Amino acid sequence: MPQPQTCIRSHEIVHLSVTLQLRIELEVDGLGIVKRPSRVNTNYQSILQELKEYRNAWLNFRLNPPVIQLIVDPDVSCPHWEIRNGACIGGFRESEAEYEDDDRLDRIQVVYFYSSVVPSPLDFKKKFDHFVADANQELVVLIEYDVERSVSARVDLHHTVTGQPHPLARLPNFTVRFEDYIEEAPTWGPLQTNPMIMGSILVIKFTWPEGSSDYYDMLMWNWRSGHLLGRIHSETNDAEFTFLDKNHLLLFSSLPNSSGDPDFEIPNQVALLIYRVPTAAGETAGLQEPLNTGFYAPSYPSLEPILILELPKLNSAYRLHNYVLTPGSLPGDPIYNKSTEVVYSHINTLALKLWITKSPTEHGIRTTARYAIFVNSHIILGLLCRNSPRETARVPWSQWGTIATRWFVDDDLTAAHIARTEGSLHLRWNLAHSGTAHILSVLEFNPRIIRRNVYDSSEIARKRVLEGRGLTPGDAFNAADPWTSIRNNLDYHSNLTKIVESDMKTVVHSGFEEPVESTLPYMIITRVQRMPRYAHWRIHGDCLVGTRAVNIQTMNAKTRVQLFTKFPSEVLVRILHHCNYRTILRFSMTCKNSYEIIRQSISLQLHIELEVNGLEIVKQSPKVGTSYASILQELKDYQDAWLNFRLSPAYLQRTADSDIGIFRPEWELRNETYFGGFRQSEEDNQYYPLNRIQVARFYSTIRSSLDFKKKIEEFAVDPKQDLIVLVEYDTEHSTFSPVCLHLHHITTGDPHSLARFPIFTARFDHCKDTRSTLEFAGTNVTVVEDLLVVHFFPPTGGNGNTLIWDWKSGLLLG
Repeated sequence: MPQPQTCIRSHEIVHLSVTLQLRIELEVDGLGIVKRPSRVNTNYQSILQELKEYRNAWLNFRLNPPVIQLIVDPDVSCPHWEIRNGACIGGFRESEAEYEDDDRLDRIQVVYFYSSVVPSPLDFKKKFDHFVADANQELVVLIEYDVERSVSARVDLHHTVTGQPHPLARLPNFTVRFEDYIEEAPTWGPLQTNPMIMGSILVIKFTWPEGSSDYYDMLMWNWRSGHLLGRIHSETNDAEFTFLDKNHLLLFSSLPNSSGDPDFEIPNQVALLIYRVPTAAGETAGLQEPLNTGFYAPSYPSLEPILILELPKLNSAYRLHNYVLTPGSLPGDPIYNKSTEVVYSHINTLALKLWITKSPTEHGIRTTARYAIFVNSHIILGLLCRNSPRETARVPWSQWGTIATRWFVDDDLTAAHIARTEGSLHLRWNLAHSGTAHILSVLEFNPRIIRRNVYDSSEIARKRVLEGRGLTPGDAFNAADPWTSIRNNLDYHSNLTKIVESDMKTVVHSGFEEPVESTLPYMIITRVQRMPRYAHWRIHGDCLVGTRAVNIQTMNAKTRVQLFTKFPSEVLVRILHHCNYRTILRFSMTCKNSYEIIRQSISLQLHIELEVNGLEIVKQSPKVGTSYASILQELKDYQDAWLNFRLSPAYLQRTADSDIGIFRPEWELRNETYFGGFRQSEEDNQYYPLNRIQVARFYSTIRSSLDFKKKIEEFAVDPKQDLIVLVEYDTEHSTFSPVCLHLHHITTGDPHSLARFPIFTARFDHCKDTRSTLEFAGTNVTVVEDLLVVHFFPPTGGNGNTLIWDWKSGLLLG
């Protein structure tokens, strides 16, 4: 009798203790609480209830109405981007390429979830090759490679709000070098990196993927203190990595071949390697050198794994083709922030991908087996607790893999997914029959949660689970016709839930020495209501995020209007600024709300007026205190003045002195400035050639005369660029050849400082094409921004010839 009473009492203690129940729920999900409650009167009961609601929302696919958000500026191509800690972080480049295949970046865009503001990109005033960001710590790490030699990289730590060096980093920039080691091997290819931030730890993996070996070096720093914590080095295999928890780094890597044949070095096995992250001063005493800005990687010893978990060995007829581990949320990343902030304490489930290929047959046919493998981390954490942290424990597959993993044959081309988990959840999707919507499924791999929901499950096709084919959304519900099964349930259930317990094993045969069994339980929840079609879906904290690229200009009008109505007004205005005025006007006529958006937006009205009149505003030209309203009013006043012939009182101005010489009949008027060419000479009474230029600005009594000490036949000006182009040629030559072009400053008369070649010559007396004549009887010169256009008139009529230069670089464009 004492035992039952003790059990009842123990049950009552736990049942009545909300704090113990909360601790259990947090540990089951691999979660933790990092901040004090943010609301007054918050108690453990409310925190526990929020946690249960979060979990049940995913298990029942309860979603709030969608929020459509613009994450990058509509006219910015942002191919490098990621989502982390409630923010979208993208990298792109606005500057010109400096060499062929220059794909470096120079801007970072950070947009937070549920924010209607798309802030200006961060301009770091330099180019970089790779980056990683942690919005929770307002940290972005920029990595710049040594392009010429690929033996070093520069690392800069910046603040995501200010763009300045991060104030918490004692060493905001440093370099990593490999030169002596790498230069011994001439076959190394270009350097590549894979960085990751977890709390105060920065890990960067350095690889040379085009080299003759899968060599890699992985370095760990405390980015705040600037100290190097450790190095992981391999010359025989590559590795994918993530953090298992705050103290352990996990690598998914191949192992050296264990066949015993010294001539057979191709890896035939993969494994999970666990490394302890050095943190105590004693562990890193050999690395704690005085802070400096350079780290020579080969000088640091390599860490050894404390645990190696083997996966099955390949059959001798198969080879490793590829293996992938895509990190999801990391330890310390927030899940949601309500009464308190809840974060991940460790990785709950790992998602791995493994591709193996069979040796070609005599007909050259090569078969590939693709597997998706899900690994429960509780087994790994238990092994870490039982093994010594100072010795490497090697655990064969038979002692851990069957109960800790579930394998799937990943060859269904109709389904899509990313090898990523969020906690213990994994998301998959495929197209509905219409092709315009998605069917979404969430897979839950936490055994403790699954056991609580067994009673909600229906029967599942055992044969397909046994073969590892229960991964496709809807696939396991009705082997004959899963889509009919879904449609039949549409009126009765919001979701379909199926559970595969540990007694229903999966066995895969292709590619391994022995059949591979796995029994990790899992649950599939398929949302019957179809979701909009997106390029990618992912779970991020308490959000279901769908992403797709949107090209507003190429949409048909109906689709564009339908999309626009889903955006907040602030985002709509920003998007419409990248549309032509006809699209804006059509949008304003779709509904009353659309009309009000245009009517109340002065910036859009100004946009329309400028485009209708073929005008634009020069950047940074408005005066201090100028508003869009005042600019719009000035534009309307300008238009009305001409339409009503409202003129100010006349202003009489002399453009040239009366005694300066003989003037060319034509004047040039540009940017409120008169330019007149004249010839000051007592030898004859001819207009040409000119030898001086008279400059007279509007409303100014000051006039200047430029003497260029040369004969000028034609000239062109651009006062905004302080540029005057002089054309000089020999009129006594039958073809006026050669032609000399002089580029000068208007203000000083000196050769223009921005012109690479302030004087150059065009010749027409040597032409390889005898069918065309390049003779000319005169020129017409035009300057448009960087372009210098010179038209040469033929002596006998016709079209003539036109040459176009970039006057700054001196390149002939056509």
